Amino acid sequence: MYKELKAADLLKSDVTLVFHAGKAYYEELLPLLEDHDVTVQIPVDGLLIGERLKWYNRQI
Repeated sequence: MYKELKAADLLKSDVTLVFHAGKAYYEELLPLLEDHDVTVQIPVDGLLIGERLKWYNRQI
C-alpha cells in the first residue's frame, strides 16, 4: 500500500488519508507515514463494533 500511495503522489501535505479498515489493516502503514506531511484520520478508531455501526449510520 505504501508504494502505491507514493507512486500516486499521495504522500504530501494537501492530502488526507482516511482509514475505515480495522487496525490490523493499517497499523503497519502508520509508522511509514510519519516521515511525510500527509494527514491521517481514523474516524472510528477505538470504537467497538456496535459503536462503529452507529457512527456509520449517522453519516448517511
